Amino acid sequence: MRDIRRIYVHHAAASRSTSVEQVRNWHLGRGWSDIGYHRLIRQAPWESVAAVFPGRPMRRQGAHVYGDNTTSVGICLIGNFHEEKLPAEMGDALIMLLVDLCRRFDLDHTAVFGHREYEDASTVCPGRYVNMDLVRDLVREALKEDTCE
Repeated sequence: MRDIRRIYVHHAAASRSTSVEQVRNWHLGRGWSDIGYHRLIRQAPWESVAAVFPGRPMRRQGAHVYGDNTTSVGICLIGNFHEEKLPAEMGDALIMLLVDLCRRFDLDHTAVFGHREYEDASTVCPGRYVNMDLVRDLVREALKEDTCE
């Protein structure tokens, strides 16, 4: 298994009705070997539940943060969360996924970043409506609850 040190959150900067296959096709069209993200979260406007989908296998290096793919995992929220608010159900699914990945790779909340937080990134990804400080706080609290049981 790869040595994972960071988890990056992205958004697709596309409609929430975009499918995982469409994202995969965009990435294949760029000449990549597969979708660049390891997990994707989707909740189309007509759906009441957010779902997590597999992307690139975890054992393979992603293609989601140029310069920091070898030791990171990429999660993509399907939608454009610079223009619209993140649905609560997608936010909940994100936190659950991040907590699961932190447990799996023995990381704490400080290993979670938005794509825009990478030092060489020139992007607003995952959008202004994804508050990464709040995301990290919620992950920290969920991980703390695990150790208190």
